Amino acid sequence: STIFTYHLTRDADELSLKLFTSGGKLIKEFIESNVNEGYHEIVWDLKDKKNNPVANGVYFYRFIARRRGEEIIRTFKMAVLR
Repeated sequence: STIFTYHLTRDADELSLKLFTSGGKLIKEFIESNVNEGYHEIVWDLKDKKNNPVANGVYFYRFIARRRGEEIIRTFKMAVLR
């Protein structure tokens, strides 16, 4: 598994973490509502939305924070190696 950590500087109505293959296919999504400012963690068991283990390789993940119609998006790259 791996842990995604993030820190919000203000409350968010919704926060989503989306994981994509290098080809852009969505493989997993986490959604949290009414997230308070501060430090948070999301644990990913390295399984896709069908509960199958993902292959070694490069993946992209995107944090999307929404608050009162405002949206902040950050995208990052990661590698899965076992």
